[in-house]
Amino acid sequence: MTQYYKKYCRILNKVIKQAKRQYFHNIIASSFNKAKTAWRIIRENSGVTPHLDIIDDLNCGNSILRNPKDIAHASNNHFSNISISLGTKRTNRDNAISYLHNVKLNNIILMEMTPIFES
Repeated sequence: MTQYYKKYCRILNKVIKQAKRQYFHNIIASSFNKAKTAWRIIRENSGVTPHLDIIDDLNCGNSILRNPKDIAHASNNHFSNISISLGTKRTNRDNAISYLHNVKLNNIILMEMTPIFES
């Protein structure tokens, strides 16, 4: 009796898996954006909840910012000036451009593309 029950459970599990596979296949096949639909199905069935990275307030110096525009400006200011606060030198734009003009181009391998025609 227990062997019959275990065998029945295995068969039932296979049928359920196949039905799910077919169901999701039909949803993906009939969708306009197949990749997006596939990832949505994966997220929904994996049990992983999406992270809601919403910042409600931000400690900035001695004050707490709650206005989204103020938070955006403070973040922009922080990341714009991070090199100064870390003590690193900013690169000189003219030095970078002159380096690009002086680089030796003879070491670069040329790439050729062969046309492909539909037969």
